[in-house]
Amino acid sequence: MSGIPASQVARELDINVNSFYTWKQRYMKHPEQPFVGSGKLHKEDEEKRQLRQRIKELERENEFLKKASAFFAKSLK
Repeated sequence: MSGIPASQVARELDINVNSFYTWKQRYMKHPEQPFVGSGKLHKEDEEKRQLRQRIKELERENEFLKKASAFFAKSLK
């Protein structure tokens, strides 16, 4: 960007160069909000979390319906 080596920037900020690269990656991926923190997630990550939660819920409901249908099928015999 500015032509200054990452190692020099890290030294000037008194941080590990790997930390600097990690921060840079976060900024490049989400420039509008690179460091969400405090339990907050990026919009896409929050959406994934909600979808995973919904999938688990639907799997539980599906399992219940399988058991219920098996129970009622036995009682009809």
